[in-house]
Order: sequence, then C-alpha cells, then structure tokens
Amino acid sequence: MEVSVFDDKKSLAHFFLGSLAAALQEWKYVIFIIFLFYELIEFMLKSPKEKAEHFVGDLMEFSFGTAFITLLWK
Repeated sequence: MEVSVFDDKKSLAHFFLGSLAAALQEWKYVIFIIFLFYELIEFMLKSPKEKAEHFVGDLMEFSFGTAFITLLWK
C-alpha cells in the first residue's frame, strides 16, 4: 500500500486541525474524535473514490500537525 500524504488542498486543513488539537490541550480528544468520525464517514460515503491509502494519509497529516506543535512548544 502506498500512502498518499499531502496530496490535496484538504491536507493543509488536516495538518492545521492537528496543530489546533495539540495547542488546545483541553479539547485535543474531542477534536480528534470529531476528525476521526468525519474521516470515517467521508471514507464510507466516497468508497469507490476514496481509497484506504487516502484515509491513512489523512490520519498521518493530522498526526504530523499534532507532532509539529508538540515539538515546537515542549
């Protein structure tokens, strides 16, 4: 499986949402759960078009944003 990371315009939104989750410590789990449910629903509704590689890539973009802010602030 070849994972697609930062492959479209939404990729930056995923990165910044991950950054926001890391910056807002009290809300990080809520933001992550909402993001995860959004991605799961998007994956299920766009099933023929949206592939597992894109789903995993979106989660990685979120994680990169979280890691970036965490490394920057700690």
